[in-house]
Amino acid sequence: MVISKKSSDPKCNLVSKGEQIKQVTKFKYLGYLITSDGRCTSEISNRIAMVKDTFQKMNPILANTNINKVPDDGDNDDDDDDDDDDDDDDDDDDDDEDDCYRF
Repeated sequence: MVISKKSSDPKCNLVSKGEQIKQVTKFKYLGYLITSDGRCTSEISNRIAMVKDTFQKMNPILANTNINKVPDDGDNDDDDDDDDDDDDDDDDDDDDEDDCYRF
């Protein structure tokens, strides 16, 4: 493949071990689509399509109103209401990471 800004594709005759190598206008390398015009518009379009497809698959879950948040271990005390300045108790700082959901 020849990457060029010109509209006409230059032809290259590459030979390896007696066989001519096929010239292409695009190919995928490490998950990235490389085109002969050097632009990334088709790559962006492909990635947008993948995101749309993923959200389409997730839509039944995201739109489900029957999903309820599972209460944590029964401790409904909010740490924000405590007036004591005890900063040594840092084991519950990331409570959002432990949230579970049930259907």
